Amino acid sequence: MKKFLVVLLALTILTPLWGVAAPDQVLEDSLTVIIKKEDTICKIAKQYMKNPRDWREMLKSEGNRHIKNSNRIYPGQLLTIPNHMLKEQYVKKYVKNEEVEKLKTEIEDLKVTIEEKNKHISKLEKELFDKYAYIEEQELKITRFQADVSTLTMSLNNKDTLLAEKEKELQVAKAEVEKMVEKTVMLEKEYQTAQKAVNADKMLARAIISIEQANQKGASRYEKKLIKNAELLKEKAAWAQLRREYDKSIILAEESIRDASEAEHIAVDMAGKYKLSFLFDHFYFWDLKNKPTLLKLK
Repeated sequence: MKKFLVVLLALTILTPLWGVAAPDQVLEDSLTVIIKKEDTICKIAKQYMKNPRDWREMLKSEGNRHIKNSNRIYPGQLLTIPNHMLKEQYVKKYVKNEEVEKLKTEIEDLKVTIEEKNKHISKLEKELFDKYAYIEEQELKITRFQADVSTLTMSLNNKDTLLAEKEKELQVAKAEVEKMVEKTVMLEKEYQTAQKAVNADKMLARAIISIEQANQKGASRYEKKLIKNAELLKEKAAWAQLRREYDKSIILAEESIRDASEAEHIAVDMAGKYKLSFLFDHFYFWDLKNKPTLLKLK
C-alpha cells in the first residue's frame, strides 16, 4: 500500500513537468509537433517554419502556453506551430464547405440524369420488344404464305393467276420485314449508345465520390500529386461525355477512380503510421524519463 502511494505521488509530481498540451490548446489552423529525444526549439523551427528566427513569436501562440522555458522541453510534449508560420509543404489544406456542396449538387444532377437515361432505355427496350414481336408475326405470315404457295403449286397447276398474286403478297411481306429489320438495327444502335451514356454517367459519379472520400481521408495532405491527377482525369472524363465520347469518358473516369483510391489508401496508411508513432514515442520516452525517479523514490 505504501509503495502504491509513493508511485501515485511520483506520478502526481512528474505530470506537470511534462507539460502536455490540453485539447483546447491544439488549434485547427496550426500544426502540432510531438517533441522527441534530442529535439530543440531551434531544430524544430528550422525544420517546419518559413522563418526559424520567429520561434519566440511562435511560442507566444495559444497552443504553447504550457512551455514556460524554451530551453526545458521534454519528449512527448506537444508544440503548436500556426499555419502562417509553416513551410508550404506542412500547411494544412481544408475542403471548403461550398466545394463540398457543389460536389453534392453535381452528384444529385448526375443521379437525375441517370434516372432520365434509365427511363429512356426502358422505353427503347419496350419498343424493341414490340418490334421483335412484330417481326416474329411477319415471319409466321411468311411461313404460312410459303406453305400456301407450295400447296397451290402442287394442287393448282392451272391457277397461275392466283399463284402470282400470292407470290406478290409474299414479296410485299418480305420487303416489309426487311424494313422492320433495318429499323430494329437502328434501335439496337441507339440502345447501345444510350447504355454507354448511362455507364459514363455512373463512372463519372463514382469518380467524384472517390475524390471526395480521398480528400476526407487526408489525401490532399499526404498525396497531392495523385489527387490532383485524379481531379484532372475526372474533368477530362466530363468533357469527353459532353462530346458523346462515352468509351473515352468511361476509361478516364476509371483512371480517376484508381488514382483517388490509391491516394486514399496512402493517406489512411500515413495517418495510421502517424498515430502509431505518436503512441510509441509518448509512452517509451515517458517510461524512460521516469524510471530513475521512481527508483529513487522507492
